[in-house]
Amino acid sequence: MDLRSGDEAALDAMTAGLDEALDDAAEQTGCTVGIEHSEIRAALPFDAGAIARIEAVLDNAKIPQMRLHTIAGHDAVQLQSVCPASLIFVPSKGGISHAPEEFTSDADMIAGLDAMMHALLALLADGDVEKAAVPECSALKGNS
Repeated sequence: MDLRSGDEAALDAMTAGLDEALDDAAEQTGCTVGIEHSEIRAALPFDAGAIARIEAVLDNAKIPQMRLHTIAGHDAVQLQSVCPASLIFVPSKGGISHAPEEFTSDADMIAGLDAMMHALLALLADGDVEKAAVPECSALKGNS
């Protein structure tokens, strides 16, 4: 089972509650329950500066956005110890991800690519939003 929360106290409470519920179930049923905490990751916020730069360039490019919090084990989490990191997500139908039912429309995938291109160009231009203009690309406009 994978428990996630950006709030360490809430995560600790969820873990303790689950452990207690499993112990109670074992006692009531006479079954043996083994609990193993194989990986416990601290909630690690992404770099505020990187997030601010990405938000600024997306605002400048008039690309709609919203801030999400994630505890997922993406490579970007590991990069945090080496360099500033962040993630750009695209919406999945019904909010379902990492499951066979996951679906993201082509339009949302292209919008995500557009957002990523703007963000990368801004970072390469040392955060200068004006220098980060993305040239028109016919493939992104559906004219390919």
